[in-house]
Amino acid sequence: MIQWLCHRLVCGVPCTVFLVFGHAFLSLRPSSHVCISFRPLRPPPYQASQLGMNALNLPGFSSGDQARGLLNFITDIRNCTSREAEQMRIDKELANIRHKFSSPATLSPYQRKKYVWKLVYIFTLGYEVDFGHMEIIALISSGKFSEKSVGYVAVSLLMKADNEMMTLVVNSVRNDLLSHNNYFQALALASIANIGGAEFAEALTPDVQRVLTSRDTDSVVRKKAALCLLKLFRTNPDNITHPEWAPQMARLLEERHLGLLLSAMSLLIALASKVPRDYEICVPYVIALLSRLVLTPRAVMDDYLYYNTPSPWLQVKFLKYLQLYPPPEDSVQAERLTDSLRKILTHTAVSDTVNKSNADHAILFEAVNVVLSQGQAAHAGLKAQALTLLGRFISVKEPNIRYLGLEALGRFAQLAEGRGGEEGVKKHMSTVFVSLKDADISVRRQALDLVFAMCDASNARDIVGELTTNLATADAGIREEMVLKIAVLAERYATDLRWYVDTVLQLIHLAGDYVADDVWHRIIQIVTGHKDLQAYAAENCFRALEARNVHEAAVLVGGYVLGEFGYLIAEQPGRGGEVQVRVLQKHFAGTTPRTKALLLSTYAKLENLYPEVRPLVLPTFEKYTPSTELELQQRACEYASLVSQGDDILDGVLQEMPAWPEDKESALEARLRKKQEASEDRTGFQKSGEGGMEDNGATRGGRNEGGSSRKTGPMRPTAAGFSGKGNGGGGGVEDLLNLGSGEAVNAGPTAALTTAMGKASISPASAEDDLLGITDSGGDTAASGIRTSGVSNAGTEAGVHGIPEEMRPRLETAFKALITTVSGVLFENDKLQVGIKHDYRGSQGKMVLFYGNKTSEALTDFAASVTKTFYLQMESQDPPKIVAAGEQAKQSLSMEVMKPFDYSDAPELLLSYTFQGQKHLYELTLPIVPTSFFEPVTLAAPDYMARWRSLEGQSRERQEILQQPANFSYDSSALVAFRLKILDGLHLAQAQGLDQNDLSLSAVGSLRTGTAGPDGGKISVGALLRIEVNAQVRAMRITARAVHGTVAAALVNTIKALVT
Repeated sequence: MIQWLCHRLVCGVPCTVFLVFGHAFLSLRPSSHVCISFRPLRPPPYQASQLGMNALNLPGFSSGDQARGLLNFITDIRNCTSREAEQMRIDKELANIRHKFSSPATLSPYQRKKYVWKLVYIFTLGYEVDFGHMEIIALISSGKFSEKSVGYVAVSLLMKADNEMMTLVVNSVRNDLLSHNNYFQALALASIANIGGAEFAEALTPDVQRVLTSRDTDSVVRKKAALCLLKLFRTNPDNITHPEWAPQMARLLEERHLGLLLSAMSLLIALASKVPRDYEICVPYVIALLSRLVLTPRAVMDDYLYYNTPSPWLQVKFLKYLQLYPPPEDSVQAERLTDSLRKILTHTAVSDTVNKSNADHAILFEAVNVVLSQGQAAHAGLKAQALTLLGRFISVKEPNIRYLGLEALGRFAQLAEGRGGEEGVKKHMSTVFVSLKDADISVRRQALDLVFAMCDASNARDIVGELTTNLATADAGIREEMVLKIAVLAERYATDLRWYVDTVLQLIHLAGDYVADDVWHRIIQIVTGHKDLQAYAAENCFRALEARNVHEAAVLVGGYVLGEFGYLIAEQPGRGGEVQVRVLQKHFAGTTPRTKALLLSTYAKLENLYPEVRPLVLPTFEKYTPSTELELQQRACEYASLVSQGDDILDGVLQEMPAWPEDKESALEARLRKKQEASEDRTGFQKSGEGGMEDNGATRGGRNEGGSSRKTGPMRPTAAGFSGKGNGGGGGVEDLLNLGSGEAVNAGPTAALTTAMGKASISPASAEDDLLGITDSGGDTAASGIRTSGVSNAGTEAGVHGIPEEMRPRLETAFKALITTVSGVLFENDKLQVGIKHDYRGSQGKMVLFYGNKTSEALTDFAASVTKTFYLQMESQDPPKIVAAGEQAKQSLSMEVMKPFDYSDAPELLLSYTFQGQKHLYELTLPIVPTSFFEPVTLAAPDYMARWRSLEGQSRERQEILQQPANFSYDSSALVAFRLKILDGLHLAQAQGLDQNDLSLSAVGSLRTGTAGPDGGKISVGALLRIEVNAQVRAMRITARAVHGTVAAALVNTIKALVT
């Protein structure tokens, strides 16, 4: 046996790990507190048989036991030459153990321990173990430590928190917890911390609190109790009543045991971060303890000196806690805190010993953070000392210290902004510029953040110039962020907008691949809103396009500006309409479809202004009339036919775009703000008001009691005429699935005749959800395609006609039919018919709604809008306000899915019109379901089964068993038709080689989203489906597994709706 004792902090508690034949087991001896396990991919290639019988020394076995059966079993597993042989040996052993457990009365304690250890070993190899729970509970209930230790290891590994037998475990754990045996209490606390779960937290939190506050309990056990309570609080924060518990925490800080204080501070920081007002009573205790460690270090026991520094980890925790509160109002407390901080700032010396240097600098930087957190209320001398220290740190050789110095200096710059303290930070500007060329990219990023924070109207041109110079040589990892911040600074501090235009065009020239769509969208918005700038921008864009090779972003900007304002320079020599068209045509062939679409709009506008360019642009329109790109085809067809429609229509469609509203938030500012919120320190630091705290009852940075710091801002519509996805549709890309403020631009395909068709209605994605967009609801949503609550309310208002109750079944049938077909009728009565034609490609979709007037009179005040959803970015055209008798109106929708959603979350269409003086209002559910955005994925049987097993777990699997589904037939032809309907209609691919008959179906698909991941690629969520039909009992079982539980639930609910 190889015995490896490693003291690690698992949830802050040391534990002992044993390596047995390459596999890790935890020893829960009296000195250990937490049980863990490591599951290796394959055992190392040495032979276990070479080791002696005495090599195996597991917890629960004495040295004389030798655990011969366990050793032989492990040796057999090690000697297996193939996976099949190992599986056979495991199956044989499991059958033997199951047989032994069937007669528990005949088992000796030694046998019970041996067989349970075998189950643990089998589990660590990756095999499923779903029995033996009663034997494990019997071991836990034993009065011997050797048996309890084995039982607690097994229960932590083999039993899940939601196991129905956990009630028995809870009772046994409570008995050990309330006993006076320190060893048993340590085992119980370790088990509680490892298993967790709502049932454990709710049942045992009061008992853990009782152990923690009991002065009769050993300090070592109380230390474990503090960390166990921390784990329970993180799992279920509502189980602690803070006003009642806060005084107990204050009394806990009166303890003299530094180890207990260290664990208690970890708990206190977590609690105070949740509700700081309740735990402010602990501030005097923390200040007293900190001053004792800092000002009188000789009073600390030698056991807690780390390179002669008194308990540095405890000092760091004290300082982290104090960052949550403003300076104390009591003068004595304030003086003690100031003296402690002053000594830390002035007496921390650079040491040649790396460990001591790291510990001392950790304390030093936390002390600086305390000064920063106090804001303008901080002691002036402390702020000056901190600034001097930071100025020295950003020029040292050690990259970690440089990084932390730049980060802290950036915070100082934020605090000083607008309050007259900027000069103390600005004097280090030359050193910061040097850090922009550092070899470490993290240091360069911090330097860039600091330069951005130091910028104001007095130095903006110098800083922008320096950053632009560095941009030419910067590596790819930081270029995009540099471009964004240069653009923001140029806009924010531009005294002359011509300088801003020149700066952005230079950015496109130097780093076009890293210029996000928001950057060039913003320059167009500014130029459109300032008439005195339009001619200058048109001239500069024309000059830029004269070059042979220009970046596509320059073509986009130039194409839009020349189309809108090219007439302002047309009278100049060499700038006429024909010349402008030829300059644009020079770059047309090498651009992407979205740029071509924009240039087609530019050609149409120039053709309207200058008839002589018609021979140049009409061939282009004719060339793209049969294009397979729908956007190009639509624009080319419409523009080619505009000439014959008359000057009035031509002028109305191609009139100049309106100015961008001044009260709208800048897309760049919103994008930058979301970046800063995402990288905000967990202490919640950001610019605060006087005294450093905006509200003493809330955490810093605007967080609410739940710890959320999300903010919402105004929605940014797409600039008219822009199309294509661009950089993920605008500002919401960095935040995975719109975790931030929800200001994402809808940059999906736009219609060519934007002005004539009315303003777009854009639905941003929600900002309230976690990674992959949704807090998993468990998939119990009803699989109903029509949300009838809105339908039933549609006609309740006096004088308003809604959808009658008897039409609901027909609506639901039409909805389900459209899920698996590309066109059909969604709604029809004696006055109106609503037809749908929709097409989806990946994460994007287009839908056309047809409104047919079946009456002999016009439908007036006609309006149709789609409700906003948390998962779709959508752009729609308004239908005409009057639908003539016997005529048909059309409405187009473009959409892109940004995050997973369920079947019942389909968006609603709100439809209203007036007929013969009577108002009609309908709410219809659109057949936009998660499977609309699926793409089939082909997998062979082994790959399918491997992925199926990897997705085991309640949060990833959804299953429905349907008894005698109403809309399902069991004859062979119906089964084949059903299979095709599922595969083709829901965009799935059948797994190859799995289904032996028509009674089962194994399929694979992937939900495509438009949200970019960390690597820049679009996020997709794979899903596996298994349908099994039992014709004899007329039942169907539908099972789906996916990484995201919502996707699995959506797939099951969709199929359930189709067959019921």
